[in-house]
Amino acid sequence: MAITFDRTLKSEEETALFARTLAKWIMKENLVDCKIYLEGNLGAGKTTFSRYFIQAFGVKGAIKSPTYTLIEPYELEDRTILHADLYRLASPLELFDLGLLEETGIWLIEWPEKGEGVLPAADLDLKLSREGETLTMHLQSKSAVGEQLLQQVMAD
Repeated sequence: MAITFDRTLKSEEETALFARTLAKWIMKENLVDCKIYLEGNLGAGKTTFSRYFIQAFGVKGAIKSPTYTLIEPYELEDRTILHADLYRLASPLELFDLGLLEETGIWLIEWPEKGEGVLPAADLDLKLSREGETLTMHLQSKSAVGEQLLQQVMAD
């Protein structure tokens, strides 16, 4: 059964708080493999959300946008976070050349529709839309892992 969670985030601080809350529950549940797909138009806040999410795991320094590198890996002591931006893919088949599909870890995939038919199913699907400074977020579980995680986040 899919669980959905909608929230309006009225500032970047609220976006940061939500990203940190999701990261906190991934750590508390000791998840080392979780796929989060981020959808939304250009400028919707996918990379901003990802930056705060990754920083919540203790990553120091600049969190680079993977727009040109396609994948930015973050090797932590107990898990790997892979932040990917598939916007520039010409074909989903290019994913085979990137090596992403062989990796386990916490995946943050921007523009997952560019990998449709090749990417594995998401655990969580996060859709973002922006109007001015207001960000509307729609989060939906896509697996048992996603359901468990989303229930914890909603109760927090």
